[in-house]
Amino acid sequence: MHSGEVSGAGALDAGGRATLELADAHQHAMAEAAAWNHDWPQTSVVIGADIEESRHTRDRVRHWVRARLDRPPANAFLAEILASESAY
Repeated sequence: MHSGEVSGAGALDAGGRATLELADAHQHAMAEAAAWNHDWPQTSVVIGADIEESRHTRDRVRHWVRARLDRPPANAFLAEILASESAY
């Protein structure tokens, strides 16, 4: 994730969630107040397996995503439901 001088990185856990630790331009942890006051419209988020991951890991992630889109759980996010209804 990049937003001006703010950056963050993380990985999906087994439940499909990720928490990103935000860092400022000097790679120091960003305070919550600074995050709330940051101008976020220029934010870029890249989601996907790191290219350093093995083919097996990338295929496993794709399989997990397709299975979740085919059968969204009751607590699925709206974006997941809309994606599952589209012909991706």
